Amino acid sequence: MIKIDKQTVDARKASVIKAEIDGLMDDIIAGNKVTAKLSTLVARSDNRKVAALVFEFIQKKYDEFENVLTTEDADTKEAYSNFSKSELKAMIAFLGEGLKTAKIRTKTVQGTKKQKSGMVLTSKVQYKAEDEKLEVKSLYPKDIVGSSEVVLFNTKYRRLSVLRAPKGSTLSVRGTTIVNIDPTMSLSKSVKNPENLIPVAFYQQKSSIIKEFFADIRTTAASAKGRINSDTLIIAIN
Repeated sequence: MIKIDKQTVDARKASVIKAEIDGLMDDIIAGNKVTAKLSTLVARSDNRKVAALVFEFIQKKYDEFENVLTTEDADTKEAYSNFSKSELKAMIAFLGEGLKTAKIRTKTVQGTKKQKSGMVLTSKVQYKAEDEKLEVKSLYPKDIVGSSEVVLFNTKYRRLSVLRAPKGSTLSVRGTTIVNIDPTMSLSKSVKNPENLIPVAFYQQKSSIIKEFFADIRTTAASAKGRINSDTLIIAIN
């Protein structure tokens, strides 16, 4: 198998972006109208190394034109005599706009780091795969990751829990515990006759139905905890 050198790949990615920057600069020098923003090109840097190479390139160009604008050196002035003062300022503004973005990208771009899958995150979770008396089979823990709501039933303590993520967010799993729970929207109730209620909750998994179903249980609600163990059935995931 041929091993691909990451530094070489990053250098090639940066060279493509730098070539396009050079093309835009040539257009400006030729007097052509350029509407593209340099920051748009810079944003294509997909990791910190590429962003750093592009930043270094733009910084060098920026310093070059800044120096031309302020220098008293006769030779430098002669070399750039085809530029008017307003054209030099336009080039500096063009490069400066991209330079800010490039600097930010060198600090914030995380590259291609992979998010852990639901299977990996739930590898330590123990749960009750099936309850013959209730005639309910658990859903898979891996499907909790990325969901907005999960319904659990602890067969030992006969407690039904509805765990919900904050609006605009999702649930995840850390160790044997469901995390990122909205405490104001997540509740737990004890169930007196689980054989009559739990199968209904299992087969009616829509969030709106679960809400009504849970409200009809006439026991006191308590805050819900996200711990899963070998007594826990996972009966609904939304």
